[in-house]
Amino acid sequence: MAARLATSAEVRELAAELASTATYPPALLDVWGTIAASQIGLVAWGAEASDGHRLLTAHYAVKAAIGASGAGGPLASMSAGEISASYATAPLTDDDLTSTFYGKAYLALRKIVTARAGTMLVGNSRIRQ
Repeated sequence: MAARLATSAEVRELAAELASTATYPPALLDVWGTIAASQIGLVAWGAEASDGHRLLTAHYAVKAAIGASGAGGPLASMSAGEISASYATAPLTDDDLTSTFYGKAYLALRKIVTARAGTMLVGNSRIRQ
């Protein structure tokens, strides 16, 4: 299979797969899909690009649903009058990816992609080890 990202229709299929935990509006899935696409390089991922794209999009969608229903990270600020709290968000890390089923599957696929090529993925590029 040629290297390609998941299509909009494939990204929207995630809504049906994820429906048991929350409702995922198609427009938001498109946003999460675009963010995930920026982290999946077609050259580096090859034929697995579409699967990696879908898994990372699903991870972002689940994390967003979880964050919408509770604190998203460590407490960054607090006030007493009119009660307010702000939570910090961290950049995507391997630890963050292990927080969802889809993130764990993405990590497993990423390991296969890098091991097969004998390279390390950095952004959209491959670096030979």
